[in-house]
Amino acid sequence: MANADTGAAVAPEVSAPFEALVENYEALLKQVDSNHPPDKYAVYQLLVVRDQIAAAGRDGTYRPPVSLAKRVCTLDDALRRLSNQIAIRGKPDLEDLRDSVQPPEQNWWWPPKPSPNPLWTIGAVLLLTVSVTMITDFTRRILSSDPDALGIAAIALQAILGVAASSTFSEGGWRWIEDLLLRRGVPPQSRPRWKLGVTLLLFLLVATAWKLGPLGLAMYYRYYNDVAYHADANGSPDTLQFYKRAIALDPQMPQAHFNLATLYERRYDYDKAMEEYQQTILVDPSHVKAYANLSRLLILTNQPQTALRVASDGTKIAPKNDPTLPALNKDLAWAEDQLGFYSDAEADAKQALQSPDMTPSAYCVLGKIYTHWGKPELAQQAWKNFTASIRNPKIHPPIIEPDCTRLAEATLNEKQ
Repeated sequence: MANADTGAAVAPEVSAPFEALVENYEALLKQVDSNHPPDKYAVYQLLVVRDQIAAAGRDGTYRPPVSLAKRVCTLDDALRRLSNQIAIRGKPDLEDLRDSVQPPEQNWWWPPKPSPNPLWTIGAVLLLTVSVTMITDFTRRILSSDPDALGIAAIALQAILGVAASSTFSEGGWRWIEDLLLRRGVPPQSRPRWKLGVTLLLFLLVATAWKLGPLGLAMYYRYYNDVAYHADANGSPDTLQFYKRAIALDPQMPQAHFNLATLYERRYDYDKAMEEYQQTILVDPSHVKAYANLSRLLILTNQPQTALRVASDGTKIAPKNDPTLPALNKDLAWAEDQLGFYSDAEADAKQALQSPDMTPSAYCVLGKIYTHWGKPELAQQAWKNFTASIRNPKIHPPIIEPDCTRLAEATLNEKQ
């Protein structure tokens, strides 16, 4: 009985403040429910009062009667229905209060910390992936061209940007960014967006270097290519490497392909020269000189049918006043002669004669045509005209095949 009397004496003393908490809990619920949007400080008081009710029940000194416990359950149901109204997303003050209170995890009435949108992280990962891909491509293009000091420096710059971008996902890098954002007062839920922003900035730097770096280096090499091209007559060994670097950095530069092809041609490497002329045409289908030079090399390598097709395509795209058109007509006539189309070859060779500087080569082809056609008198006249044209100081003939001079000499001596 003594123990029962003591329990009866303690219960009213504890029950009164507990009931007051429940009354306050109910009043705050009504206040939050009636205001749209609810006052953030009323929400905070509501959550703190519910913490106090939970703490009173957890310490073990008081067990509320069934009726009071049921009342708390009913009020909890009402609180659950208000979950959207007491959400703390977008309410920095409530987020700060939650961080200061640090409620236990079992206090379900506290809304969880808003988790960041995963799209921010996904976007950052995608940007990082693209950045690494561009760095890999940039490095491959430079390394494939035997880079010099400037090329190595460009690779190092790209690598630094790539490491900086990837560091946002490393523990140390992310901790440094977190500390920086914390000092600037950026809330936690906004930090993934900042992380994406940092990655985006580095991505833009990498993309700019990837897009403009090769072009700038290619222009740099183009300048030295021109210098090396003129120095090649003195035996400069650097010309070939400069051309290769320019093409590796900017494969869409037709002039680099064309210059490299002419270099190979001067070195009698006809297979590589024809390949570069073809690349020139692929990059710039209107490059008439590439058609003319390629068709000429095809004839020299005993491919008249392909040469006929190339020269024909070149004549179709060349403007009427293009200075390269006579050379194309000459190549067209030369290929037709080898294929036995003598009438067409004669007409095209005469078209080439319209250019004074092309007359030596055109007369050479005419001499061959008439010889193969079985017209010796016309052949002899063509060779005479050829001999006169190469002796004319006013004519600056292009490349004249060595057999032209020998055939002219042989034909004229035989006639004599």
